[in-house]
Amino acid sequence: MAWVDDHEPLLIRVNEVSPTGSVQLGFEGKDHQVCRTEIFHDFKDKISDEENLEIELQESLNYQNYGREE
Repeated sequence: MAWVDDHEPLLIRVNEVSPTGSVQLGFEGKDHQVCRTEIFHDFKDKISDEENLEIELQESLNYQNYGREE
């Protein structure tokens, strides 16, 4: 089952994009709270491809394990 009955998914909308690149987002969703923001910078121009693969793998593992108890 992809979604629980009687629940609504979180809808994220891009409300505005300014000429300087700023983005304003809107959030709609029953039973959801937006509690944190993450911003990442791409440093690929400063490190090797092998290091990039290691970083991407670690980020993927961190995402998969987020919220799991150890």
